[in-house]
Amino acid sequence: DECEDDEIVVVEQPEQVD
Repeated sequence: DECEDDEIVVVEQPEQVD
C-alpha cells in the first residue's frame, strides 16, 4: 500500500490469549 501524505497508519493487533 502506498503511504499517502506523511500519516502513519497503525493497526492495533489484539493479543491472542490461548
